Amino acid sequence: MIVFLLALQLVVSALYYLSAPFHLTWPVVVFWLANSVSVVFLIKHHRELAGQFNSTLKKYRLLFTITLIISEIIINLVSEDYVADNFHGFISDTEVLLTGMTLGVLWHYELTKNIKKVL
Repeated sequence: MIVFLLALQLVVSALYYLSAPFHLTWPVVVFWLANSVSVVFLIKHHRELAGQFNSTLKKYRLLFTITLIISEIIINLVSEDYVADNFHGFISDTEVLLTGMTLGVLWHYELTKNIKKVL
């Protein structure tokens, strides 16, 4: 299931950036590509994405998270005329939903391991 979610993340992310009403400046493209590389790496190692991650997977999970945050900051700083049409609004909402689900799956163990010990 995580492979399907990560693959959807790649597809919807590509649709988001390619249909964007903002300019694809080089910093936006660089962080989008770094994010995509981290997703491809996570797909390649999907069997290891349960429970405690090894240090390499933790780095790619962190890269995925950081590149999402930085690219959104850059988009908001660079795009003064960012007005979404209905299609891009739908794609944007879908991308936010899938990103939230993906982050939840990737960070679930780290965030809940101490809670499980208490309960």
